[in-house]
Amino acid sequence: MARGCQEFWNLDENDARTRIERGMETLSEVGFDIQGFVAPGWLMSEGTRRALRASGLTYTCDHTRLIDLTSNHARRLLTTSQRPNSVLSVPGAMVTSVIAGAHVRTGRSFRIALHPDDLGSARLRNSNIAACQRAVTNGFESNTYFQAWYSLFGRHVIGTEKS
Repeated sequence: MARGCQEFWNLDENDARTRIERGMETLSEVGFDIQGFVAPGWLMSEGTRRALRASGLTYTCDHTRLIDLTSNHARRLLTTSQRPNSVLSVPGAMVTSVIAGAHVRTGRSFRIALHPDDLGSARLRNSNIAACQRAVTNGFESNTYFQAWYSLFGRHVIGTEKS
């Protein structure tokens, strides 16, 4: 079902901690300042969640929420995504369009998740581009997860070393 994206779904806390630390070390070695963690397919076990809370990272997210790891509070931030090369591609594109339109009309933030294979399908590519254009035309801005976290949670941590 997760098509290979369940790497953190069944991990206990120790195994998750090991993988998270290895990933952070690898990315830090090549110059990335790691702020948060997004599990493949947004699939995380409770052990992974515990490891993240102890990791010193700022945020994580699942399919419907952005989660502040410093306070364990979450804010709704819906994600649309498709299944490229699937019978669900066309319905996924339609759902993305409807959800994006509803969020733009009501001024609520949302995320569009893109897989590289989405770009190979004209229908998925065009649907996602149209949703992004609609949002930008209506005053929305493209943000990183850290920028989204900061706008939702960061005011209580002004002065943090992570920026």
